[in-house]
Amino acid sequence: MKKCFWMILLLTAALLSACGGKEGGKRKAPDAAAMPSAAPSTPEETNPENGLPLSKQPDPTAPVLESIVIYAPDGQGKIIEKMEAAEKLTEEAIVKLLVENGTLKEGAKFVSMEQTDSAETRMAGPGVKDSGGSKVKNATVTISGFAPGKGLDEETAKQAVSDSFRENYQLNEVELVLK
Repeated sequence: MKKCFWMILLLTAALLSACGGKEGGKRKAPDAAAMPSAAPSTPEETNPENGLPLSKQPDPTAPVLESIVIYAPDGQGKIIEKMEAAEKLTEEAIVKLLVENGTLKEGAKFVSMEQTDSAETRMAGPGVKDSGGSKVKNATVTISGFAPGKGLDEETAKQAVSDSFRENYQLNEVELVLK
């Protein structure tokens, strides 16, 4: 029992000397002269239209782009969802992006898209009064020169094209016609 007591006392003394330092663990307050002085800053004026500081306004000459969702290979054989940008959401832009990202081979061209209302409806979200819901749309998309991109089989490429149109136009079903 005495050995255990002396052992604990010795360890406590060693810890105190190692952690305590020469000055007994007291820390000095930082020297005020060594601290950089912060000049009082005035808030920058903001643009009342958008609330941004005047020095950080958006470029008025920059083009306004729309986001387009496509499904494309990730380089490891998997199809992933990608966000791309185009000046306008068009069917041609979707096919062009699918070709650029490797879902389809060069030469694929958009021919037509015909949207139809189905018998189904979607209910609106909470807070909408007396809504009978919105009509669910289906589409038939026709593409010429269809060929899957490198490393994709035909079914995977078809599904990626259908999903890309479904996502961008909020469609329920997409029938793909190949010419």
